[in-house]
Amino acid sequence: MRILALLCLLFPLFSQPTQDSQQDTPSTQILQGAIQFVNTENTSVMVLYKGMSDEFFILPQTKMTSNNQQISLQNLQAGQKVKIEFDSTNSRNELVSLDVTSPIVQNPIKPKTNTVSIFGYVTGIEPFSRLLIINSKSRLYNLTVSNATKITKGGKSAQFMDLEIGQKVKITAQQQNQQLYPISIDIE
Repeated sequence: MRILALLCLLFPLFSQPTQDSQQDTPSTQILQGAIQFVNTENTSVMVLYKGMSDEFFILPQTKMTSNNQQISLQNLQAGQKVKIEFDSTNSRNELVSLDVTSPIVQNPIKPKTNTVSIFGYVTGIEPFSRLLIINSKSRLYNLTVSNATKITKGGKSAQFMDLEIGQKVKITAQQQNQQLYPISIDIE
């Protein structure tokens, strides 16, 4: 009976959450760049930074400001300089905050780009990181497929999970600084 009473007294000490478990917050990153494109349909923005561009998704809880005033998606325009904080732990870049730091830049710096077409076969797929490996004329291409990449199969809209090893594909990609970014994937 005494042991049971002692256990009842000690149980609250062992059942307290540790300080580490209370501090499980997602890691975020901060960067500065210029808006290239505002997608009101997907509630996202394409931001150019350090010669690269990425898509960042705006959530209902995203804090958006300009001159310390709250703004909405409709206030964003291509060419505006922004400082963003984002979380990429859910396999997509989710904005925590977006601050417009200057009005529209008349001639934003554009990276060297050109469009290339790749015809080949899917030889590898990594669903978590959305990595696609293509064999084209005995050359392997490792491509990271973004949510903005348009995927079609037989002329109809498709998704990343519709890709399978062995499928013949035509990929249109943007080449920036020796990196390829898929714009569209057509599964034949």
